[in-house]
Amino acid sequence: MACRILIVEDEVLVRQMLTSALNLRGYLVETCTNGDTGLYQMKTCLYEVLITDYHMPGMTGIQLIEGLRAAKLRIPTILMSGSAPEDLGLTARDLEGIEFLRKPFGIPELHDAVQRALKSSSR
Repeated sequence: MACRILIVEDEVLVRQMLTSALNLRGYLVETCTNGDTGLYQMKTCLYEVLITDYHMPGMTGIQLIEGLRAAKLRIPTILMSGSAPEDLGLTARDLEGIEFLRKPFGIPELHDAVQRALKSSSR
């Protein structure tokens, strides 16, 4: 059975690139454009990995992660950002189950982060 991934990203081109790259590797990918919808999706569907942008209208990626944890949902997460404060990477790494990717990143880095996230969930 293929791994299901939810991508929460407000930028259309980034969302399309991530979806294409992950579909080519056989992942089942669903997307949404904001944290509120992402939180709803995570509460109603089963995903093995969450990939979320940090900066989004309404709710940041960190707020999305906090919302999941408040709902007692633990899912391996990849947090992406191109303009976050330098210490955000350290904050994300300090949160259990969080990978951090600084934009721009390459497809190999994305695939490596997904693999690490999947391995972290099997421990």
